[in-house]
This record gives sequence, C-alpha cells and structure tokens, in this order.
Amino acid sequence: MYPSYLSVSQYESLGTIPGGGLPNVCNDDLLTTKITYSVAANSVIGLGTTQGSHIGYSRVTEYITNPANGQSLGKTVFEYNAAFGTAQDDDIGAGDLLKKSVYDNGGKLIQEVTNTYNYILQGSIGAVTPGLNGPQDNRWTLVKSNAGGGNYYYGWYMHPSCASNVVESRIYKSKFVNGGWALSSKEKQLTEQLVKQYDQLSNSYLTITKKFTYGNTAHTLPTKIEQTTSNNEVVITEKKYPLDYTIPGSGTLDNNTTGIKLQKDKNIIGAEVESIQYRQNSDGSNKRYINGMITNYDPSIPFPSSLYRLELSAPLSSFTLSSTTGGVFSSNSNYKALGSFTFNSNGTLLQQSKNLDVPSAYIWDHDYRYATAEVANAQTGEIAYSSFESDGTGEWTTIPNLSTQRVTTTAVTGKNSYNLTSGNNITKTSLPSSRQYIVSYWSKTGSVTISSNAGGSSPVTGVTHNGWTYYEHLLPVNSTSVTVSSATTKNIDELRLYPFDAFMTTVAYDPGVGVVSQCSPNNEIAYFEYDGLSRLVNAKDEDLNIIKNHYCPTKL
Repeated sequence: MYPSYLSVSQYESLGTIPGGGLPNVCNDDLLTTKITYSVAANSVIGLGTTQGSHIGYSRVTEYITNPANGQSLGKTVFEYNAAFGTAQDDDIGAGDLLKKSVYDNGGKLIQEVTNTYNYILQGSIGAVTPGLNGPQDNRWTLVKSNAGGGNYYYGWYMHPSCASNVVESRIYKSKFVNGGWALSSKEKQLTEQLVKQYDQLSNSYLTITKKFTYGNTAHTLPTKIEQTTSNNEVVITEKKYPLDYTIPGSGTLDNNTTGIKLQKDKNIIGAEVESIQYRQNSDGSNKRYINGMITNYDPSIPFPSSLYRLELSAPLSSFTLSSTTGGVFSSNSNYKALGSFTFNSNGTLLQQSKNLDVPSAYIWDHDYRYATAEVANAQTGEIAYSSFESDGTGEWTTIPNLSTQRVTTTAVTGKNSYNLTSGNNITKTSLPSSRQYIVSYWSKTGSVTISSNAGGSSPVTGVTHNGWTYYEHLLPVNSTSVTVSSATTKNIDELRLYPFDAFMTTVAYDPGVGVVSQCSPNNEIAYFEYDGLSRLVNAKDEDLNIIKNHYCPTKL
C-alpha cells in the first residue's frame, strides 16, 4: 500500500590522472568509494484536486442524431461541480455530477436527476517527503581539472591549492531534509437524489425523492435509503454491512459470525449482510415491513454461502434487524432459506441451488476462466469431465501425461482428444456411495475398460458421427471410485462422469475467441466456426452440416 522507489548508485575514485598526477596537496581529497541514493515520490500522493485531469467542465451537452437523415433525436445535459478546490477541505467534490437532464427531439424535458452531496473533512494525515537542502560538509564539488594535460571530472573538495588547475566546478546538493504537509482526510456523501420523470399518459411529471442516511462512522456506506413518491408514501430500505456488527475479541463464534468477521478482516466492508424494506406514511405512521434479505458468508473464504429471504403472510408492524451477540448470529424468525452457494478459494462458483430444488454443479478449465460443464441435480464431488483442451483435469483425480497423450489432430468436441494407453489410467476417487453413476465417452477405436471398486461395467454403444462412436457405462451400485483403462491405445474424447439421474451439458472453448462446440445432456453436439476477427460465421450440427450462417462482409 505504501510502495517506495529507491535507486542506489556507486562510484570510485580513479586515484591518479592519466598522464600525470595532481598537486600533492590535493591528492588527499580524491574521493574513495561512495554510494548515493535517489528517492522518488510514491503512489500514496494522489493526482491532486482535479481527480486526475487538469481540465474540468461545469456543463456538457450530448446530442443524439439519426445518421441516416441528420434528424435530431434529443440531447442529454450534464452539469458538474467544477469548483476545483480553493482549500484542502472543499476539493473532493470537483467533478461530481450535480444534474442530468434528458430532452426529446422537441426540446421537452423527459427526465431530470438532481444530486445533492455532503462533504465532510474528517481530519488530516501528516505526510513527509525528502528534499535536497544543501551540500554535504566535504567533497561536495564536482571539479573539472586540466592537470596532467587533459580535462577530467573528479569528485573533489575545493581545496584552494587546486584552484589553478580547475577549469569548471559545480556544486551538487546531497543533504536531504524532511518537508511536511497535511493530507486532508475527506468523506463524500450523496445525501439526496431527486428524479423527475415525465408521464406521457397524464401529461405531468412524477417525482421520486431519495434520501440517504449514513448511520455508522466506521464506513461510508448508506445505512438507510428513503424513497418518497408523488403520493407522499415513503419506501425505506435499511442495510447492514460487516462493520455494523460487533464481533467478540475472544470466545467461540458460530459460522455466520465467523463469516462476517472474515469480511471485516479482508476489508470487504461493502458486502451487504442484511437489507430490509418497509413502507410508511410521510409522518412516520403506519409502518409496514414487506421485504428482506440476509446473505450469510463462508467462514473460511470471503464469499456468500447462503441467502435467506423474508417470507410473510402479512406485513409486520415492527422488526428487529439481525445482530451478533456473544459470537452468535441471530435474525428474524420469518427469514426462510432461499439458496446456497459453494465457491473454491479462487472465488469460482462450484455449486449453487435454490431451497428445495435440485443443485447445479460446475466444472472449470483454462485456469478457471471458462465453465466447461454444468450438471443439474449433482453435487460438486459427484462429477468429472474433460475434453482434454487444457491442462486442467476437470475434477478427474488423475489424467496421466496429459500433455504428451493429447492428440491435436482430431476431436469430437473442442480441438483435442486423448490417447488412452496401457498404464495411463484415468481415475476418480471419493465418490459418494449414495448415488449411481454413468461414465460416457466418444471413441474412434472402440470401447475402453471401465471398472470401479464395486465391479466392472459393460458398455452400451450409441450413435456414430464423423468416425466417432458414443459409449456409455452404468457403474455398479455403491461405487466410490472409477478407473478408465485400456490394454491397447484408444483415442477418446468428451469423457464424462455424473450421477445417472443428473443432466450434464458441456462446452469447449477456443480461449479468447469463443465456444467451439457444445454437447447436450443427450449428447447432441453443435459446432461453431469463427473468422479471423473472432466473429461467428457458421453453426453446424453433429454431422458438420451448416444450420446457420452469419455472413460478415468486409468493406474495402
């Protein structure tokens, strides 16, 4: 957060001048080895009061025109705070959008949004910078001398006895001094937003006023948003963030409290934990709580683990927001489970599900950049898939020698396939015994051997396309591990493992270009071709028949 930029240079004295020496009285003042330091500015110092630009506008108009006939389609006018700071406490608002006005082609105002801000000077932070102040006490002059028949530069203390040989001298300051100033600590709050919207049916303007309240000085996020409509009914949303909860410094914490603590420890202070919404009259009476949401976070990684939604048969007249007491998270009893999530340590979604619904699990490849498989009605540990496109194993426990056994000249999906040879067995372990599983693949050279800890499995032969034949094996009940093997070389592709009552959809990518193939749960394959500019040209079926063409003419 506070990088420093430091360079070190080193130089040594020559000792004597080539072709002759200096007067003896000067020899003692020749420099020996010295080291100098150069210190530059660091990134803590910002770009100044103009928020990164030396030009600011108080008003900008954007015109929209039909290019075909030049007809005006309207305009949008932006008004900004261009009062660039005259003091340390008022420059934070420079460049803020104060008003946005949208007009139709007849000049009628269609929408107007007006923002009001509050700028707060919270204090200042002392800052120090090194600066050159003056010469050192000795050896601070660079001297050009003609002693010895030539001109040479030396680091030299300017001794009077050497003056007759000096052609030129320069003083280089090398003493540093600390210069200080104060960096203002400021806070900007959007306190009110007025939206005026034209209603064509009533030929009048509807106004909505939003007021923002910042109820916790520990962060700069709104804790209450009040929205008032033209009929004077107020809709209020209250929010709680990790810094709004008290976490004990010691003792046992439940999972939800630990998840909130982890958000705080990782400085993810903008993650919403609870959001509740209610309606009331403009005088504060007739309060009716109607909606709410709680997000629980994983205790070990800073990602959501579950969602809870407020389910009510009738609005509530009173409500208590969630809290942590003694390390235990508590919330309103009307919250019901809505969904759950599972992420890996990289923040990649592995599984999600709605409450009382089937889960969906995902497999990623290409360094977790692309989701290559989506499986409905399966858990993360119950699936595996590879089209052998990248170095990822696709949740298979082992794919031996992938880089050397990969075949780049033929494939049923994607661009690569795999030569399964004797001794290079593909395996999957730690399968839950509560499910029965299917292993499927495409092969150009016949079926392979599929075995599990509960026994072997015979193949069922399916369709053939472009020389590739589909094979499917149903593993025995209570299988917890599976091995894919062959005594002879077999060229296979699109290797899948999933529960027999699940549905797997797989995708292969050309990274940076797009999807090159897609295989459905019933193993129908679609192919996609792109031109040199990564534009989709053809969509083909499993027999490589073009079913859709996207013609992209190039203008010369």
